Amino acid sequence: MLLVIAGFCLVALGVFSDLVLLLAPIGLVPWSPAAVLWVAFPLFSMIGYALFVVGGRHAHVRGLSIALSALFLLLALAAAAALVLGAAAVVGPIAQTAPLWYVLVVAGVLGIVGSASYRLTPADA
Repeated sequence: MLLVIAGFCLVALGVFSDLVLLLAPIGLVPWSPAAVLWVAFPLFSMIGYALFVVGGRHAHVRGLSIALSALFLLLALAAAAALVLGAAAVVGPIAQTAPLWYVLVVAGVLGIVGSASYRLTPADA
């Protein structure tokens, strides 16, 4: 149970890091994306997920897997939308686009790998 709690906390910190990387360049949060967040996002997300898998039950692991995959795909799509809207000058000036590209690539890869590894079982159908 302790591994599940620690894993969930690390995943939450990873997702928070991702949100800051996504929202700060657009100006929706007053924080700045420091270099630690660039490392914390994928590292905490993957280590937290691994801890959750080791300590969790099969049903919980499947639920977290699909939820995280969907969340990462949504975050990647939000980064893509921010890049396009910023380039078209629909939204205000974006400070730096590097964090958005990073979120697009890393969250996209994590979301794609996670959703591709999800298989429906006869119990899910």
